[in-house]
Amino acid sequence: MAETETTLTTCKYNSSTPADIAWNTIATAVPTYIDVKGRDGSKVIFLVASGSTVPNAGSTWYIGTSDTATTGTSFIASYSARKLGRLKIKQPKYVKAKAQSKFRSSGTTKLYVVSALGPFETARFKDTDGFIYLTKAKLGTTVAYVAAILLP
Repeated sequence: MAETETTLTTCKYNSSTPADIAWNTIATAVPTYIDVKGRDGSKVIFLVASGSTVPNAGSTWYIGTSDTATTGTSFIASYSARKLGRLKIKQPKYVKAKAQSKFRSSGTTKLYVVSALGPFETARFKDTDGFIYLTKAKLGTTVAYVAAILLP
């Protein structure tokens, strides 16, 4: 499984021009990375969307320097705080007709919930290549969507 790159959308402070969010499709256990070289990675937030009403209880995400959804031991050219390990983030499950489950995946009738993750401290989560990895564990829907936003 090849890892994918998620485009980093940059917001401008006090701007009348909106920042169009670039969504990346991500499958279970296929990592995506965000290139934050030369940027303040501690100002990046992630929007993640996955099925909200599937039988499994939500989706689990891992953020850090590891490109695997399993053990998290495959550190990749990491900074000093990598020994703290990845952060496990649980995205909740919502029933239909809740305010959080208003979106549908293109071409399906599945309801999706969008959650905001971050920002995160870069000494733990950014590797020396300037990448932050985000991996989806196998819970909830198999395919999800992720967007990375750099706040001003």
